[in-house]
Amino acid sequence: MIGAPSRGAKRGRFSLAYGESLGHLRRFNYLCLPFPPPPRLTPSQRQEKCNSTISTRHCSARAAMSKATHRLSVQDLEKHAPRQRPDFISVMSRLGYHLLPSFLQKSPKARPKHGGIAALDGLRGLACLFVFNEHYVICYQSKNSQHWINRVPFIRLWWYGKGAVFLFFVISGYVLSYKPLKQIRSRQYEELQNTMASATIRRAFRLYLPCLAMSAVACVLTSLGGFDSATEIYKEYADYLFLKEPPPPHEPTLARQWALWWTNYRFIICATFPFNIELSEWWYFKYDDHQWSIPVEYRCSIALFMVLIGTSRMKTIWRMLTVFIINSYLYNSDRGHAALFFGGMFIAELDLLRQSYTSSTNHINSKTPPSYLKPLLQLSERTYEWFWFIVFVLGYFMISSPIENQWEKGNWLPHALESWVAHPDEFILSYGSILTVWGVANSKALGKVFLHPAVLYLGYISYALYLVHGTVIKSLGYLWMPYTLRIATFTPPSVALSKEWWDGVTNTQATVAHILGYVVVGSVVFWGSDLFWRYVDVPVVSFARWVERKLSVADSS
Repeated sequence: MIGAPSRGAKRGRFSLAYGESLGHLRRFNYLCLPFPPPPRLTPSQRQEKCNSTISTRHCSARAAMSKATHRLSVQDLEKHAPRQRPDFISVMSRLGYHLLPSFLQKSPKARPKHGGIAALDGLRGLACLFVFNEHYVICYQSKNSQHWINRVPFIRLWWYGKGAVFLFFVISGYVLSYKPLKQIRSRQYEELQNTMASATIRRAFRLYLPCLAMSAVACVLTSLGGFDSATEIYKEYADYLFLKEPPPPHEPTLARQWALWWTNYRFIICATFPFNIELSEWWYFKYDDHQWSIPVEYRCSIALFMVLIGTSRMKTIWRMLTVFIINSYLYNSDRGHAALFFGGMFIAELDLLRQSYTSSTNHINSKTPPSYLKPLLQLSERTYEWFWFIVFVLGYFMISSPIENQWEKGNWLPHALESWVAHPDEFILSYGSILTVWGVANSKALGKVFLHPAVLYLGYISYALYLVHGTVIKSLGYLWMPYTLRIATFTPPSVALSKEWWDGVTNTQATVAHILGYVVVGSVVFWGSDLFWRYVDVPVVSFARWVERKLSVADSS
């Protein structure tokens, strides 16, 4: 069929007809509009406009492809580019950057919105600061006297390390038992087993590896003569100043020097297993006397884990009664440190019990509160805040009131309890620390104080601060002390510092000397603690988790 049109011709006619009809429709719309239609383009103008549109789209695609290529090249530059040998300036600049304190390198961590355990981190940081304050302020005091301000309740705690150590143990008992108790009350026994297994494996690594690392640093410094000058100053001034801790001894050979480190390591292991070594044997500590509390922490942690597992199937009332009996037995058998752990566990159970009655998301095993508790649970939020604030103030007053180290005149509270309890100091410190922790864990107003970024930073570096400050005091602290005393008393170098000279130094002059020393020694302590926290403490936590993953059986589900 020669005269029949082809498919292409039909398609062309259809397109032409469609275009003509569309043109008529556009002309109709333009006629209906209040403004004139755009000018008609000639075929050459339309072709030029089409070419420009295609060129613009092509350029946009090329630009997008160029940007993507540039983005990929920037991201993979360090991976694929050949490594160049860094110069001396870049290496030193990077080293200087890493030596800066963490708060000068990057923005601080996000601040928690609520108190509770997060606020207890801040309290732990302040307690570590109190330990450092006491260990350094006694360097500017006599052995048989004390500045009057260190006997004032509330103020005294800032320079009272023993009360701070009691706070450590109560905080540890509260924090270690809070999550397991929450799982017990929710009857999540499989998750409880995973939690306790994880805590048992990681606890020893978390506590002991930083101790061994810090004592190794002290061992190296001693072998290099870093404590030789401080040892001479200690021998000269220890007769009339309260220099409590001697510097580590410098042994004649490197092998004997590291043998002392092995003695410290052996003490830590023996003090943990088989639970029969006497912790008061101070000759074990050649590099850091403060590590005596670490085996205590581990012992009490394992005992707490055992009680949590053993009482996990008990009803709440019977579990709390069991913990109360264990606490009373430990306290009356001179095992007060373990009693503090179980005191923390007891108040954690009380908090969870109260939350199960008051929160909207009750636990599985929660019940309607008894009738005699309903009036207490229906109190206003302001009333609760005042209650927790009073609990905190009462505990704070008790923990800063012991008679220990108060030779001239002690506070009235220990004397009032002498006829009632056998050891008034231990009684006051124990129950005062429990009340203090309980108030901080529940008060929202106090939580704002203990969640301040500066206080939380102390909580982050708390363990490092506890381990580092002794080495700095026994080296730089002893070296800097004679200079601060001369500056505060305007004593020339020609006058020898002796006991007769010290008897003429006033409390104001000793305080000024202490402040001058604190500025220098405290700066070094916090800087060293920050470095130890970032490069030892945090990696140890990650290492402990890695060991746990390697040792644990994979979940079949």
